[in-house]
Amino acid sequence: MLRIAFSLVKPGMVIAQDVFNLSGGLLLAQGSTLTQNHLRKLTQLGIDSIRVDNLNYELQLAPETFREETKMKIIHQTQQAFETYRWTMDINLGVFRDIAKQIINHAIRNKKLLLQMSEVRFHDEYTFSHQVHVCLLSVMTGIKLGYAKPQLVDLGMGALLHDLGKMFIPPEILNKNTPFKPNEWELMKQHVDIGYELFANANTLDDVPLCTTRIIQEHHEKYDGSGYNRRLGGDEIHEYAKIAALADCYDALIADRPYRPAMLPHEAYEIIQASMGTHFDPRVASFFLQNIAPYPTGTVVALNTGDIGMITKITPNLQTRPCIKLLMDAKGKRYNQEKDLDLTRSLTTFIAKVLGDEEVALLSINEGS
Repeated sequence: MLRIAFSLVKPGMVIAQDVFNLSGGLLLAQGSTLTQNHLRKLTQLGIDSIRVDNLNYELQLAPETFREETKMKIIHQTQQAFETYRWTMDINLGVFRDIAKQIINHAIRNKKLLLQMSEVRFHDEYTFSHQVHVCLLSVMTGIKLGYAKPQLVDLGMGALLHDLGKMFIPPEILNKNTPFKPNEWELMKQHVDIGYELFANANTLDDVPLCTTRIIQEHHEKYDGSGYNRRLGGDEIHEYAKIAALADCYDALIADRPYRPAMLPHEAYEIIQASMGTHFDPRVASFFLQNIAPYPTGTVVALNTGDIGMITKITPNLQTRPCIKLLMDAKGKRYNQEKDLDLTRSLTTFIAKVLGDEEVALLSINEGS
């Protein structure tokens, strides 16, 4: 089983994982053979990568915090809630609270699992999947920090609504694929204050604690005081906002955006690490990173020994030292017998490179010939 970019998917390949639409309906079942018509429909949906079967490399996927079907249904609910607000200008707090509770319940039931973001993304629905991912990442961090369920609800609602103000930023600026002009950047930054004012002034929000609204207002503040719009720093920033800022940044980094392609999970992980003490509170960031798998199962990597292998298992609290199934030696010869390597035990071996989609596809083709 291999994940490859959708641009490299060909008719005749076999789907290795169920594909659902944003309503949670099944589009393609595991085991389906892709046809040209399938590819056309999936292209229209904007899917950027997909898992396909490969007879040479079998892999048992690690369980996810969310089943894909469940996540798609929650994303659809979130989209409907925001669209209702757009038309009525009335925030139905109960709907967002229910969505947050669904996410919290899933996270609590699976709190020992590391987050491995699904590789199937729908470009047109980035905004709503982003809200759900930020909520999930925030809640998982809150669980690590020992938050009680009422605290998780307040945190989850704020995370879902953190970008409320962006609904009133012109789409030509939101989706711009070139650098912002100074006036455009100033307008973009206003989304935090717009969102805060909309949320704080809503008639139905009398029972919402201030900490929830502070996520909306402060999620772009930075630990060293260099953020916006109030240039808060350190403990001036509410802890919920610090958590949401981490979740917002990480999910944005691993998604394709109009101005840059998606980063790989380990690259985003390293950026968060490098930003501890400047952009992010070191204590909160350390708990955040405990939930992240920098090398998700199925990732194909090159080792410093020259061997090529596939990530098969991630060890909690030692996420950068996963277990690897070796596929090919340094001379390019395939291993005839199964050979596994545990980097928590093989301390002189490390991951030198993550193979890109084209390299993985080429490797698969060559091995299949």
